Amino acid sequence: MASKASKKEKKDEAPATAVASMASLVKLLEEHRDALSKEFKSAMTSLEAKLDFVQETVTDHGNRLTSLEANANQLSDKMEELEAKCAAMEGSYNKLKAKAIDLESRSRRNNIRITGLPESIEGARPTDFFSRLLVELLGDQVLTTAPELDRAHRALTAKQGPGSRSRAVIARIHHFRTKELIVQEARKRRGKLFFQGKPVAIFEDYCPEIVEQRAAYREVMSALYQRGLRPSLLYPARLRITTKDGGKKHFASVEDATSFLKTLQGVPMPTRHWRFNSSLLSDDEFVKYLKDHITFFLEMNTTSDTSALMVWDALKAYLRGQIISFTAHKRRKAQRERSDLLSNISGTDAQYALTPTPELYNTKLELKTKFDLLTTYQTQNILLKNKSTFYEHGEKAGKLLANQLKGRRSKQLITSINTQSGNVTQDPTEINTAFKDFYSNLYCSQFDGDDPRIKTNPVVRHTLKVWVQFRRSFGHKDFSLLSPVASNHFFVPSRHDSTFQGWHGKGISQFKDMFTNGNFMSFDQLSEKYNLPKTHFFRYLQARHYVRSVLPCFPKEPDSNPVDMFLSFNPMSPKAMSTLYRNISTLIQAPLVSIKLAWEHDLGQSLEDDLWDKILTSIHKSSLCARHCLIQFKIVHRAHFSKAKLSSFFPDVNPTCDKCKINVATLFHMYWLCPRLQEFWGDVFLTLSNILNQKLDPDPL
Repeated sequence: MASKASKKEKKDEAPATAVASMASLVKLLEEHRDALSKEFKSAMTSLEAKLDFVQETVTDHGNRLTSLEANANQLSDKMEELEAKCAAMEGSYNKLKAKAIDLESRSRRNNIRITGLPESIEGARPTDFFSRLLVELLGDQVLTTAPELDRAHRALTAKQGPGSRSRAVIARIHHFRTKELIVQEARKRRGKLFFQGKPVAIFEDYCPEIVEQRAAYREVMSALYQRGLRPSLLYPARLRITTKDGGKKHFASVEDATSFLKTLQGVPMPTRHWRFNSSLLSDDEFVKYLKDHITFFLEMNTTSDTSALMVWDALKAYLRGQIISFTAHKRRKAQRERSDLLSNISGTDAQYALTPTPELYNTKLELKTKFDLLTTYQTQNILLKNKSTFYEHGEKAGKLLANQLKGRRSKQLITSINTQSGNVTQDPTEINTAFKDFYSNLYCSQFDGDDPRIKTNPVVRHTLKVWVQFRRSFGHKDFSLLSPVASNHFFVPSRHDSTFQGWHGKGISQFKDMFTNGNFMSFDQLSEKYNLPKTHFFRYLQARHYVRSVLPCFPKEPDSNPVDMFLSFNPMSPKAMSTLYRNISTLIQAPLVSIKLAWEHDLGQSLEDDLWDKILTSIHKSSLCARHCLIQFKIVHRAHFSKAKLSSFFPDVNPTCDKCKINVATLFHMYWLCPRLQEFWGDVFLTLSNILNQKLDPDPL
């Protein structure tokens, strides 16, 4: 009963609990709704504020864009206005430029330009020189008298160094008709005018702009010449073409002339054929480069289904491109290297002028040596190209002449020869060896003095001739103790007795070896020193007799002979040529004596030896600049040619001084006595007096 009552109570409590739970859920939902409503309202408020800000920003940007569009329109209008003004200014500039070119061209109307003349040949009066030169070049039949020149000078560019291209000469002819006559005659003789064996050309003198315009027609005119047409340029830069039927066409621009060239029918366009430069094969780098590319190409393209002919044709095209690429790279590299060397040389020269040191001097020499080698290589290439061009366009042997030359070469071919042993050989190696031995023996000096073959040996004959003339010139004909004992053609027994060759092996190679302590050795002394046997006593007597006959002071040892320094000279020593030249200079005293006498004659007083030696030694101490020292050397040694001396060589040279027009232009007059120099020397000595605070009177010494 109790259990049933409890179950009933539980059933009554369940609905009450469910009702309570629904009420709480409703309350919770209302609370969530209120919270969500508040959050939504807060978010909407914030979003409205942001949207208002965005709207304001968009409005501001719209206003700015409107302002920018207005400014852009204004700028566009101004740009159009400026473009119109620039176009007008460009038109005015072109008109002014054309007028300036025309005025400059009119000022050059009487000018001619001469190229190919060496530098500094015109002397102090270029107008007179070039006036006579034109008559010499064109002949008396064209110019009956020397043309009158208003002025003549070199082109206003920097003077290049030795070996460079000389500057052009610009001469103004006084009469226009004479100028036209000279230009027309020079045009007819183009390539046929020479001066001192070098080609000379004469052109009209145009301004640079006209020259550039006319140069643009060069390729077109070359192509027209190849087609049999006759192009010519009219002033300033208009092309006129004379056709084969005598008709004439005029073109005002290069484009018009090129268009006409393409329209020609029946005449092929000239093509530039590429040709392999065979000198590249001497370049190891190029050979390796070529081998690598050939190997690479064959590895990549050699297959079983590809014909060898196609591979060969493709390989030639591939190698042509690689060779062009290699040569272009090498050319650009050489140009860069040349430019760098020139800039380095210029900078080193500037540094050496400020601070001359041995290191800078050696650096300068090294840079100049590299530059010389580079220019030498370029010159070799140019010469090789000229030779190939001459061979291509020059006359060639015909088939008949070629066969004759081939037959002559076959007849002159040496197929067999008799060797020194008397055997006949046909082996080319043995034939070459026989010729080598023959000429080696021919040009060596291992002959006796009386051997008739010495007279037919040019090297030995001329060497002995020079040596005899050398000794005769310096007056040293005495016997030298440095003469050899063996094979001496003056000491006759040594040429026939081989015992003296044994003496050479024991140490007696020169007669000087037979002296000791200033006296000629006895046979006992000689035997003890050089270990000679008693059987050589007779040879000793022969040698002593010869020495006694050539030495007046025998048995005393004579003083050293100046010639001994050359006999004991080692040609393999460092600076051998400088040492040899210095030794020879010590023997030459006559020129210095004559120079001293010439200065004494000009100065009217004698020069003491100490003073003269001081003058000679102070030449290289007068300045740090090598150029100034060279000038000082030439002045002291009277190396300059005065007009008085030139007049003795060339009768047409006037010996009168160009400055004073009164006295004869001797060296001393040019350096000191000329009245036009007195003011200059007075200022020099006055300046020196002010610097040294001591009065110095003008004195050439």
